[in-house]
Amino acid sequence: MSNKSKAWDIIGDKFWQLGAKRLKPTKETIKTYIHGIDKKNNCCVIGATSIGLINALLRKNINLTVFDFSKVMCDSLKSKTKGKIKIIYHDATKTFDKSFFNSFDIVIFDRLINRFSIEECKKFLNNIRRILNDSGEIRTTIKHGLYKLDHEIIESLENRPNELIKIFDSKHLTINYSMAAPTLKKLGLKNGRIKQKDLINWYVNRGKEQRFSDMLIKDILSKANYKISFSEKVNDGTNSIYYIIKKTKKLNGGF
Repeated sequence: MSNKSKAWDIIGDKFWQLGAKRLKPTKETIKTYIHGIDKKNNCCVIGATSIGLINALLRKNINLTVFDFSKVMCDSLKSKTKGKIKIIYHDATKTFDKSFFNSFDIVIFDRLINRFSIEECKKFLNNIRRILNDSGEIRTTIKHGLYKLDHEIIESLENRPNELIKIFDSKHLTINYSMAAPTLKKLGLKNGRIKQKDLINWYVNRGKEQRFSDMLIKDILSKANYKISFSEKVNDGTNSIYYIIKKTKKLNGGF
């Protein structure tokens, strides 16, 4: 089990039950995700915390499979959906079972790659390419730039550069929460009604995360043999972009 898996085991379904609404996809975003999907489509969601999206797909009686790398999240979702969908405990940065190769028309994940390091992101995109069929598409949102908490960490340590450099790599635009526990305690974290102790453990176990620019996203997708077929800004104040992404026919060599 990776530390990131442990992070989501710690937070469990507190994220959707007690977490702040501003951190979840809006009704408008969910409508965009599910637009045009019907019963003929074999659909996959990566991330059991996307409960609003999953429920919206359930209401449309879509053939749906959900993957998540947290056993706690999988078990919680199973209890809520009562056997209506396939829920599989799997880390998508690891290779999927071959039975899933080329099987999905649509793969959806909401701001998921924002939780990955650049190396994890590369592995994830390579693995998703295997389970997506040749005419299929990815639907996702990706936040551009730093999160509010990232800015708060940077500002709180601006006079302590030796501490800051352990957490924030400004050259590669990465944040390493595993080194940030003392700073997170001082900042007084809040996320809805989730206990601060759980939040700190959640962040610390999330470890290193990449922050994205438009140029970096396009470069990574191209190297992973994808193309962006559609993009638009998400109207939720998070500086996120909604993308529809498809496989390229010509392979570029990959990572």
